[in-house]
Amino acid sequence: MNAIKADTETSIVRSRTTGRCGDAHRYLLSAALVALALCPALPGADACGLVVTEVYVVDEDETYDCMSVSGLLIIDGATLTLTGSPCAYSTVTGTVVLIDGESELSFTTNHHSVSGSGGVIAGANGNAKISIASGVTLASYIMIEGCLKITGAGSFTNNHLVHANGNCTLTIDVGGTLDDGAVTVGSDDDRWQASASGATLQFASTIGTLNELEGDFVLSTGTIQIDHALTTVGRLEMSGGTLGVNATTTMGQDFIQGVQMARSMSATGGTFDVASAVTFTHH
Repeated sequence: MNAIKADTETSIVRSRTTGRCGDAHRYLLSAALVALALCPALPGADACGLVVTEVYVVDEDETYDCMSVSGLLIIDGATLTLTGSPCAYSTVTGTVVLIDGESELSFTTNHHSVSGSGGVIAGANGNAKISIASGVTLASYIMIEGCLKITGAGSFTNNHLVHANGNCTLTIDVGGTLDDGAVTVGSDDDRWQASASGATLQFASTIGTLNELEGDFVLSTGTIQIDHALTTVGRLEMSGGTLGVNATTTMGQDFIQGVQMARSMSATGGTFDVASAVTFTHH
């Protein structure tokens, strides 16, 4: 150890250690509130992953291959980088929180997937970032919610739910490809949602390529803002709020994966705000 300091209020002892993770940090708590292993048994023979079973705070930049979070991981004004090499599969069954505008969860080097029953990545500031490096695809199988930006030159595939549910903006602005996972006929196919006063789910005009989406758009309160041309076979389910359309948008389709479904729009309330010279179509 080349540095040790104690926080007397929480009895946290931080130790810097070097190894396969480079300059990583280990947090130990006498009351057993933190459980962290630097090199757990995660996929990849030489994998060096972050394991959080209770509470762990990242307040200085740290780098790992992947992570396993069943407790609470807090990123506070720092960057947690996951290289995906050799371990490219992270599991989140707990919660990852990005506290402020300087907080960042960064995916670099290799394609990466994040999955786990009940897992959540939550942003508490509209400038917090999930960043994806050029040439990297992040596939998310957990909920991403709150206030943050999904950004970077890479690509993002939403296989679960992206949910704007705070008094702020959740922005999707990847320079690569934006996609969502194939919908299983008869399953819950919500993929994109806004449900809070002041909440905005924004599809930025600077997205590189926006593939045809399959998931439904659900709007009860707040705004879904479409600033990039969009085609989705998923339907709009709208009971309130505002659908802002600043680029040509087509929603709904009669068939998904060759099976006929009722994909007509369900709009019982709310406002359509369609920009001049822009066309909004719902089948």
